[in-house]
Amino acid sequence: MNNNEFKRIVATFADNPNDMEVSKGHVIVQIRDEIIEIEMKQRGTLYVVEDGDAYPAEKWIVNRLARLPQLADRLIDYTPEEKHFVVPKGCLLDQIEKNPEEKLVEVDDAASYVKKNLDQSSGLLSNVLYLTSDAGEGKTTLINQIAREQAAAYKKKETDWLLIPISLGGRPFLRFDDIVIASFVNTYRFQMFFWETFIEMVKMGVLIPAFDGFEEMFVESTTDEAISSLGNLLNQFESLGSMLISARTAYFDYKSFSSQAKLFDTIHSDSVSFSKLSLRRWGKSQFLQYSKKRGVANGNKIYTEIAQKLGEDHPILTRAVLVKRVLDVAETVDYADFSKKIGDATYDYFPNFVDAIIEREIRSKWIDRSGEPAKPLLNLDEHHKLLSMIAQEMWLINTESVKTEVLDLITELFSEFYRKDSRIANQIKERIKQHALLISSERYKNFSLNFSFDHDEFRQFFLGKSLAENMINRDLAEVRSILRISSIPQQTADTTASLLKQKGDDISHAIRMLQGLCIKEGSVSFIKENCGILTIRLLDGLNPDDTILVENMAFPPDALQSRKIRQVNFKKSYFRATNLHKSGLTDCNFTACVIERFTVDGEFSLSNVTVKDSTVASVLIGENEIFDPNGIHITLANKGFVFIDNEDKHITRHEPYEPDPDLILTEKMLRKFMRATQINENIFRLSLSNDKKYFFNNILPSLKDAGILLKVPFRGKGKQQKRFKLRVPMNEVNAALASSEGRFDLFVRYFKSQRQ
Repeated sequence: MNNNEFKRIVATFADNPNDMEVSKGHVIVQIRDEIIEIEMKQRGTLYVVEDGDAYPAEKWIVNRLARLPQLADRLIDYTPEEKHFVVPKGCLLDQIEKNPEEKLVEVDDAASYVKKNLDQSSGLLSNVLYLTSDAGEGKTTLINQIAREQAAAYKKKETDWLLIPISLGGRPFLRFDDIVIASFVNTYRFQMFFWETFIEMVKMGVLIPAFDGFEEMFVESTTDEAISSLGNLLNQFESLGSMLISARTAYFDYKSFSSQAKLFDTIHSDSVSFSKLSLRRWGKSQFLQYSKKRGVANGNKIYTEIAQKLGEDHPILTRAVLVKRVLDVAETVDYADFSKKIGDATYDYFPNFVDAIIEREIRSKWIDRSGEPAKPLLNLDEHHKLLSMIAQEMWLINTESVKTEVLDLITELFSEFYRKDSRIANQIKERIKQHALLISSERYKNFSLNFSFDHDEFRQFFLGKSLAENMINRDLAEVRSILRISSIPQQTADTTASLLKQKGDDISHAIRMLQGLCIKEGSVSFIKENCGILTIRLLDGLNPDDTILVENMAFPPDALQSRKIRQVNFKKSYFRATNLHKSGLTDCNFTACVIERFTVDGEFSLSNVTVKDSTVASVLIGENEIFDPNGIHITLANKGFVFIDNEDKHITRHEPYEPDPDLILTEKMLRKFMRATQINENIFRLSLSNDKKYFFNNILPSLKDAGILLKVPFRGKGKQQKRFKLRVPMNEVNAALASSEGRFDLFVRYFKSQRQ
């Protein structure tokens, strides 16, 4: 660390950076109302002299200003502890510099690997590790466990960095600074940092943020502002530091250049490399380990019974959050009753699972003992209604927890609606605070407790129940109020659609209701988006007597994937990029629709599916995206789509479509920049195999001449080699591909024309 770096970092702690005085190695600065006077001494490395004692500059900053030992204590005090933690396994896709062939590697100890990965900052590039899995499979628990272990190791001076869990709550956002500093102050009761201070600590490598809850960010429908905020953060790291991102999908897994542009076009001259660790679902060994740690003697029997009934890969056995609940019930009631309640449902199991938990509550806790004989305070339906009211209130006020006062008000409204007398109402108000599906935060001084659902999936399930009930009751005002807040979670949409189908309600009427809500909406609104999310689920598996008209809808990404849809006329509707894998479309029409992209990998079936007056922007096959209208037409026709011209003539094409091999090779190479912002030439060579000589002799010179690729200084160890970065925004790459008509020469010409 040199003098200028030291002064820059100290200034970020200052109450007023402009008032910091520096003269001949002496520094006077006010920090947290304390006047600090120090002297800088250069003895090979930079030292700080304060009150006659000399300290290495970095250690003085970490201990005197940043107070990281105190932060380590706060992390241990305020980070939730999982007493029965089971180490998960994972599947690793390492940084492209270390794994040019992009092979997946199995990892037996995910926790140890995460610590090893984050501890390898080279000082040459920023390191971003994605931690991915579906909801309820242990991402948050793993992050918290590592944070606690690192804090304990830091106090023992066994490590020099701390992991800081920062919950994003799964909500879209625009400003990292507010979220990060609020986490330090509100979650960890630590008030030593400004935003600029946090950035400098990350660059020094002593803090590593773990952003938990990027689900809504990493979808192709996300706003550009939310994604670009991540790019702006990486810019501030200036090719230094590490970061952990917890999400359901790593952003580089999206194959569209237009999607990638949202992030990468905000990362300018800095070098960033990405890797991914996907957590594996639990197997029998993890289930039995957890059972043993919980002290459940018959864990093997429980596992065997459920596996025989539902299969070893059923979520109840493989998802950590559900395993916890299975053993909760097994510890307190006759397991045979619980097993019977779950039933044989392999897919739509969640409602039965929730019912089993609630029925345990009804029998063992929610009992009115004030009279003889004792009887339940609430029945099963009333429990569902109360929890649905709580979930809906959380959704409407855009929070994942409510204060005691709000919870009391909800229970009072519930008791009034169901005409409970004051004696019962008071008991409900007290019992709800100990409900098996709710958890409370720790009380801090005089602040009231906050209550939340034990896991997001329970909250989302009961929100879906509330939405379904309002739709069945034709309460348009309530339905609109729910749909207008934000994009409804997948679990909520699945629950709503499932309940509407179970009730035997007229699905066509429900779809017409949703279409009616869309009429007054603009082209972009949460109501319109949510109506599409629900409609596609209501159509899935439906066998209507007559063709259903679906008009003026906006459908989410992958709306058609794994869907079985019959006799539907989609008219004047907008489809975001959708994969057709495992889908089955029969007697369906796309009339005057706009479709961002069809992905036609994998198996799917089409029978009498017509396209008329519609626009398909691109088709993705493997890693090759086709933008040429003629190529799109031929490719989809060969897959089974029937195109109809303006005279209602059916047009089918079966001639092969052969895109320009030079453009395919170029696109393959450009995709490498989704994994790292700068690429060494050896990565190109290893990826191209037999085509490497042709690429370097014929294609690479054209890409450099057109200003698409730029040679940058080699950074790293080993033999010197060429290193490249994209010289143009990825959004322009997408535009050039779209206008190239599938030809490499037109792709290159696009960039040359932009430079003129």
